[in-house]
Amino acid sequence: MGYDMFIEVVSDDEAAKVRAAEDAFHAAARSRDALNLPPGHSDFVEAQEEVERTYKVLRDADSSYFRLNIWGMSRYCEVMDQLGMVVSGYELPPFPHQPDGVTREEIDAFGDRVPGEGTPFRPEVAAYWKQLLAHLSWHIEPAFGIALHKFCTNDGWLITPEEITAALESYRVHSAEEVKVIVGGDAEELDYWTQWIAYLQRAQHRGGFRVW
Repeated sequence: MGYDMFIEVVSDDEAAKVRAAEDAFHAAARSRDALNLPPGHSDFVEAQEEVERTYKVLRDADSSYFRLNIWGMSRYCEVMDQLGMVVSGYELPPFPHQPDGVTREEIDAFGDRVPGEGTPFRPEVAAYWKQLLAHLSWHIEPAFGIALHKFCTNDGWLITPEEITAALESYRVHSAEEVKVIVGGDAEELDYWTQWIAYLQRAQHRGGFRVW
């Protein structure tokens, strides 16, 4: 359980690198499983090390992805709140009503569609999808931080570039020592926080990111 985050705009070059890394990771996992050996066997250990190596390559290749478990997201929200990076206390517009006769499967299929391919969708599906995207990207105008509700559920909320820009402006007001005290933890935890800030900086110029 946790939160998977994906930057909206991914370059063709990065997408190709991620696909290659995924193929290598899955191939390593299949080779390990095909051994049919107990975990303590030396050949299994060697194969498992290759799985872990290729997984790290995959994670390093996919700069559009970031993950926090439930505890981690809760903690990061607290930290970002103390740093003035998130906003709360607003009234969120109601979730758009799903039209009668429109199924979840149709909505998901519309979201996964390739323009110009496949069977055309009903107009009411397209109309609802447009309403849904508008709701998922909603934020206070003008943005002065990231709307906190977007970090609370796995609905595909879009953290917009405007929100990220405002959050980073608030973040930069604080000194490195202040951030270190607020984030707390050991060097590894501080390093992961630094990776989070770098992720926000990338997403700021690539259409923002979604929270699933």
